[in-house]
Amino acid sequence: MLRFPVKTTVETQKELEEYGKSDGQHENVDQPAYAKLTEARPIVFGLMSRVQGERLGRVMINSLRPGGTIFPHADTPAHCEYYTRFHCVLQTSPGAVIRCGDETIHMPQGTVWWFNNALEHEVLNGGTVDRIHMVIDIRTSLR
Repeated sequence: MLRFPVKTTVETQKELEEYGKSDGQHENVDQPAYAKLTEARPIVFGLMSRVQGERLGRVMINSLRPGGTIFPHADTPAHCEYYTRFHCVLQTSPGAVIRCGDETIHMPQGTVWWFNNALEHEVLNGGTVDRIHMVIDIRTSLR
């Protein structure tokens, strides 16, 4: 995790519902790894500029070994409505695919993709190398 929300403890369902309505759930902070991985900043801020980003959210580097799976899921509606998700493909090989809704694709290395994480999606790495994506959430009015 390069940027991620501050962990918040809620004790009641009402507190959880209030937190879900607040802007605080979209607050992300730099994690120690972000300062150490200086190569990430030009990618992140280049993308922010390109999409006229208004607020930077989560920044995560996800690695999935050959044969690995990320099981079907959809991200929370509030997060998906607030941020736009992008995948920067750092390393991959043919056979690594992502299914989103009814579409299954291979994202080639060196490309950037807008990604609709509100839809059910899953990843299967049938390739020969680790599939490594930098996932960047950006608040932008360009939807």
